[in-house]
Amino acid sequence: MMVDTLASRYGWSFSEMSENMYWEDMYDMYELCANSDVLEKNEGMRFNYMIHATTKKALEGWKDIPIPFPKRNWTPPQESKVDKLPQTFRRFKNSSKASPEQVERAKYVKKRVDENYKKMMAIQYGTLSE
Repeated sequence: MMVDTLASRYGWSFSEMSENMYWEDMYDMYELCANSDVLEKNEGMRFNYMIHATTKKALEGWKDIPIPFPKRNWTPPQESKVDKLPQTFRRFKNSSKASPEQVERAKYVKKRVDENYKKMMAIQYGTLSE
């Protein structure tokens, strides 16, 4: 692909590229050609999309094909991480600030979880007596 692109655009032959260019230059040219091909395809496809789009809302739906070689120092955007859990999921961090209703609810839930755990252990080890 790269040789064909360079030959058609700049008139370079394969022997000229292989004899006169370093591998780093070849790789740079490969990146440039690949990105140029995608950009040209994007332009042509966008033009056809605009011609056939019937509404303004449909026109806003266009998305470019991502280029294969973005900037070398490019890093993909990181997903935002949750630093703090919602108050209902914080267990011991703010337990001193809990209201009396929250303390009672926490005790009730802990008691139910403990009972369920004991029941599951009994079922697992076959010591359940009903």
